[in-house]
Amino acid sequence: VPIENKLPSVQRIIPVEKNLESIGYFSITKGDIRGKSPIKAVSKKVDLSPIYQDGKELIRSYQIVADQEVGFPDTNDLDFYRGVQILICEYMKQHDGQPPEEISFRPGELLRIIGKTKGKLQYRIMANFVWKLGMVGIISKWVIYEKEKGKYGDIVTHVCDIICRVGETHPKTGEKAKKHYLWFSKWYLNNLKYHYVKPLDVDLYFSLRNPVAKHLYGLLDVMLYAGEGEAHKKYKDLCNVLGLVAEDYSSHIKRQLGPALEELKNQKYLAEYKIPAYPDDILEVEAGERFRMVLDVQNQKKYYVYSKDIKPKKIFQIPIQQRPLKKPQVQIPQEDQEAISLVKYFHMQKRGVEEHTPSQSEIQKAGDLIKNYTKDVARWIVDY
Repeated sequence: VPIENKLPSVQRIIPVEKNLESIGYFSITKGDIRGKSPIKAVSKKVDLSPIYQDGKELIRSYQIVADQEVGFPDTNDLDFYRGVQILICEYMKQHDGQPPEEISFRPGELLRIIGKTKGKLQYRIMANFVWKLGMVGIISKWVIYEKEKGKYGDIVTHVCDIICRVGETHPKTGEKAKKHYLWFSKWYLNNLKYHYVKPLDVDLYFSLRNPVAKHLYGLLDVMLYAGEGEAHKKYKDLCNVLGLVAEDYSSHIKRQLGPALEELKNQKYLAEYKIPAYPDDILEVEAGERFRMVLDVQNQKKYYVYSKDIKPKKIFQIPIQQRPLKKPQVQIPQEDQEAISLVKYFHMQKRGVEEHTPSQSEIQKAGDLIKNYTKDVARWIVDY
């Protein structure tokens, strides 16, 4: 077997709270990506499909409210958060699965865990990370799931109720803190306690070099578990979650997402993917062998372990039969269908291109033409 086709080993798997993996708490920043700059705002709101709870239909949405001084949690913060999750897992291993009400760590200790070099810049970024955990708000309208209650919550909250940074006065002892301290919110601790968690492949995450891939990994992981190895998400909605501005043209979308998806495929996390061609198109992905290997470990163990001793089953070394990606059934409005048809007709008549993928701006212009002149007149204009 060629080296590049060998499956990377799964060695360290830890349980992580599931809500923060899926709601876009961490955002992509300007230095992470080429193309249009990510959204500049003090908050980002995401609307979700309604659900029924206690016999009532609930309109769901959530909002991440950034700190005015340091902004949204970003990729650097996501790296530090993964390190904190490792510390949480270590505590739970030593305390029969009970989550810690308080986590403390020295800056050098966390940098060592996540493999970053010590220095003033990293110390400052870490201090900002701790600040964001206590200051960045989450406004949940039936989105944050509280496992103890078995319900989605209508709450305004933070990840941490109390924080204390190095050099600040410790709220309990009154002494100058020599470590960073985190006291997590009740819903977060209860979700860890009552197993509202998903497995995180630590080695996979820290092997990723593309910042967008790091953000996609957590989000796609939740979607792939829910979709039994397949996931579909509208491109515009994905950008909204990640804090990106949706590109209009397929080449720009490919430049924006392509490198990240390709890295995840090279790591055997994805088997196949289809990049959207326009803003209302769908991102489609299928799980690879590494995802399925982690799923097997999850099914065998109630708690995942942060250990070098996990040995994957040999069966997962056998290539999984590839299935074609299933195209989700998306209802396209009648007016958009007519506009898309007109754009395709134009390119077939004028350029001889039979399989043109219309851009959003082309669809909008064609729609305006049909609206102003009727469908038949619009086609006549194309002909003459």
